[in-house]
Amino acid sequence: MGAFLNKRLQEENMGPIDNEDASRNKEAQVEGGARVETQRGCVEAMIMMMWPLIEMMVVRHKSLKD
Repeated sequence: MGAFLNKRLQEENMGPIDNEDASRNKEAQVEGGARVETQRGCVEAMIMMMWPLIEMMVVRHKSLKD
């Protein structure tokens, strides 16, 4: 996503991008995609670790509400 926005900003500021920039951008997109996957894995792990706490808070909230 960041690479795409960066490309759009470059096009708006300086007109079309030359080939070297485009290939560099492609590499950044691939790297960015890997980074997003890693972050998603981290978030899933965090949610799984926090799940008992979240569940407990929900149960306590429901019991206090009644």
